[in-house]
Amino acid sequence: MTRKEAINRLTNTLQEMRAFFFDSKHISEDYEKDLESMEMAIKALEQEDILDKIDKIITDALDKSTDQKESQTLRWVLDKISEVT
Repeated sequence: MTRKEAINRLTNTLQEMRAFFFDSKHISEDYEKDLESMEMAIKALEQEDILDKIDKIITDALDKSTDQKESQTLRWVLDKISEVT
């Protein structure tokens, strides 16, 4: 399964769950937290693609860099991205 397929599947499931709870007019605080957690997971998956692209751009720039200070900065940025992903 691709990341895009996973995002679509989770999004559809989340919509179905919200519709179910809306129709039943009763949702516990725990279920609401579960739904919020799913939303956060979807957002994180969507952001990973962007971070992968940024990582590739920086890695390519690092490969071409001849300046030591620039290389150190690029490595630092890559380290920070890896902390997030």
